[in-house]
Amino acid sequence: MSSSEQVLTQAPEDKSVGLFDFYRTMDAKARRTFWACTGGFAMDAMDFMMFPLIIGTLIAVWKITPATAGGIATVTLWCSAIGGWLAGYLADRIGRVRVMQLTILFFSLGSLLAAFAQDPLQLTIFRGLLGIGFGGEAAVAAVALSEVVTARTRGRAMGFYACSYSVGWAIAVILQAVIFLNFPAEIAWRVLMAVGVLPALLIFFIRRSVEEPALSAAAQKKVDRASVLGIFAPSNIGATISGSLITIGAQGGFYSLMIWMPQFLRAERKITIIGSMPYLLTVIGGGFVGYATGGWLADRFGRRLLQRRWRIYTPTCHFRMI
Repeated sequence: MSSSEQVLTQAPEDKSVGLFDFYRTMDAKARRTFWACTGGFAMDAMDFMMFPLIIGTLIAVWKITPATAGGIATVTLWCSAIGGWLAGYLADRIGRVRVMQLTILFFSLGSLLAAFAQDPLQLTIFRGLLGIGFGGEAAVAAVALSEVVTARTRGRAMGFYACSYSVGWAIAVILQAVIFLNFPAEIAWRVLMAVGVLPALLIFFIRRSVEEPALSAAAQKKVDRASVLGIFAPSNIGATISGSLITIGAQGGFYSLMIWMPQFLRAERKITIIGSMPYLLTVIGGGFVGYATGGWLADRFGRRLLQRRWRIYTPTCHFRMI
């Protein structure tokens, strides 16, 4: 086992058990990376969760069926899977930081274009573009952050990285309320989508402030052996299948419920957009607490209970599971 693998699989012997010790032990470079990764994921979540919030509006304005709306969401998620896979491959070839910038541009552009969609097909295409950036940014940012924190505090760092999803989702809910109070529904949903281009500004911060992690630089030296199908190599196939099944189960359940919750509150419970805010923010707040405490528990008791030594799977699977 190489020294870099030992860093990833075995925690150093320290006594840092506080919830925020991961941040206290970071240097300035690592803290900039933390804020870039969490900020990007928060904006990623904001853009993605805008669509579930406007499903009811689209059904009313465009006279589409729930099946059509669900199809748009499904395409977005499938594209996010493709985006995560391809972005991970590119990150090993050209660097985490550069790919983070590209993926943020993708989902920001996809959200802006969605604001001008004239029919469900166009909206599906533009949301698919957003999905590629959504999945790619989530995966690469998680990897980049995991490479600048110690193994002993990685669970808490990744837990708070996941918390940023809740932050972005909450921002989307608040934006929806403000925008729909000031514009008619026929225009408001387009304004909300257009606001989703703002995360592109984060690219400038990343370009100026975030350095490539050392482990990433080492990975790029092995670029001649990198393959987009490398995750299916005999040495990786077991982890690929098990990690994918776990993630599909967790994420499938999450998105099946959360994509339709706003529409359920509106159509079945007859709750207005403003009235639904307390319900949605309660769920979001619970998610925030769960991500943070899950990360702490992972560091305190192991990624899996009864495990004899610290071990981390792919960072993408880790933050999804917490």
